[in-house]
Amino acid sequence: MAIAVDAYAPFATGAGANATEEMWRRFMRHMLSPGVIPGAGQELQVYADSSGLQVKVRPGEVWLRGHWGEVTEEKVLALVPNGSGLQRLDRVVIRADFQADLIELDVHTGTPGVTTPPPVTQDSGRWEVSLAVITVAPGAVSIAPGDVTDDRIYATAYGGVHPVAANGSRPTTGLPTGAWGWGDNALQTWDQTGAVGAAGARRPGL
Repeated sequence: MAIAVDAYAPFATGAGANATEEMWRRFMRHMLSPGVIPGAGQELQVYADSSGLQVKVRPGEVWLRGHWGEVTEEKVLALVPNGSGLQRLDRVVIRADFQADLIELDVHTGTPGVTTPPPVTQDSGRWEVSLAVITVAPGAVSIAPGDVTDDRIYATAYGGVHPVAANGSRPTTGLPTGAWGWGDNALQTWDQTGAVGAAGARRPGL
């Protein structure tokens, strides 16, 4: 005798018709890993042009735990002044807020003198991926192009290969455990910080 599984969706009638937002995230998260969608617009590139204490985000699209977002016009993100006398590292993120029901860009302000930027938040209430790390000098009144470090993570099919950022660097946070990426002209395993596990290791079937 056939026995129904415990949860299923979406269907037009029956138990499978009650597909909630939380259920949608549960099954759609298996479609792609969270990150910037490759080839869409200018891939949410963050840059600075010394025009003020700010950075700019170019158009692009993102996939975050089953939620899609698009930036169609360039956005400007203001940074908090650094009057501490010590260098500071800020992090630019794009976030799906499951409680506020929106996707937004934001800047996590770092702690002066600390050599690592603030972490991303990835929990049941919100899911963030990093786009860039910004170096804010003491007393800075503007952000130069060289103060921006690309930290984008690209969405891929689960089990697929994560590309490096446009500048050739590996992402530094937010990768799924045991991610595969292309770096140093070899297929590598990366941990959640982008550090190389087994350099040159080859995923089965590739």
